[in-house]
Amino acid sequence: MFILRSAIYFILLFFLLEAVALSAVAWSFYESTSQTLKHELLLSDHRARDFTLAIAKAAEVRLNPNGYAEMNTAFARYVEETQKDPEKFMLKEIRFYDPSGLLLSSSKAEEVSIPSEKRKPDTELAKKTYFRKAMRMRKWEWPEEDLETGITLKKTNPSLPNYANEIVKFFPEASVLEAVIYAPVYHETKLDVLGAVFVVYDRGNLVLLFENQFALLNWMIINYSLIAFVSTIVLWLVFFLFQYVAKREGSKNLSSFETTEEKDMGLPLIQKRTVTSVEEVSGMEEVKEGNVDDAVQTADVIPEIQSVEKPKAGVIDAIYLG
Repeated sequence: MFILRSAIYFILLFFLLEAVALSAVAWSFYESTSQTLKHELLLSDHRARDFTLAIAKAAEVRLNPNGYAEMNTAFARYVEETQKDPEKFMLKEIRFYDPSGLLLSSSKAEEVSIPSEKRKPDTELAKKTYFRKAMRMRKWEWPEEDLETGITLKKTNPSLPNYANEIVKFFPEASVLEAVIYAPVYHETKLDVLGAVFVVYDRGNLVLLFENQFALLNWMIINYSLIAFVSTIVLWLVFFLFQYVAKREGSKNLSSFETTEEKDMGLPLIQKRTVTSVEEVSGMEEVKEGNVDDAVQTADVIPEIQSVEKPKAGVIDAIYLG
């Protein structure tokens, strides 16, 4: 029973502490990831906005065929260089449209292989809300994400382990990797909108974030579980020693009680004896009543027995007070 009780206590304690440890890991991971995700989203969007505004400013002095060709090369170079970004913030596409939807410059060489005179405006793009909003923005206006304009173009999941894909569902912002941002291009000396720059970028630092966060999650699970296991062993040893000492002391006390009880067992207060002769009766000591307290005196004195009548033949019973 002692071993069974100790084993049950160890199992219950182990599961309790492991559950507490895993709950702490889950809560810490959720809070840390949520806060870091918001911070990374803000940094990523600000970086894209700064870049887009700089491109729009640089395009104001290149609104000519040679300038369009120069921008094609620059746009392609920007996209290529961001592929090496250590934070994995990558530009995917950069395009410059006029207000009618005609493509003037692009980071993709195949899109501008045809001369601009032979290209046709993209009427479907010109009808989209965010395209019209880009053409109506004020100069140097800071573009903000607008849910009504559908700034988000594509939602994809980061490349993570299978178990992590289920966890990502608790973070809706994490699946938004590809987004578009835009800025108007004004005339250099007039307040006329001559086009708009559209930048499609990948919030790649979110991928890096989740890679680091899940590496941290694995580390936390291992360490917290190890701490819970060590704590289980320590608490179980304390319980085991307490139970063992209590059992040992209980056995000692029980043994001592039984020994004392055996020693205290003597003659009973009233003992029945059987005498068969007068000599044994006359040889018995008379029980006299003593004083209980010095302040209390006995009024009646028990007279001594002067003689004992001769018992009748047979067995005589007597009671001896011991």
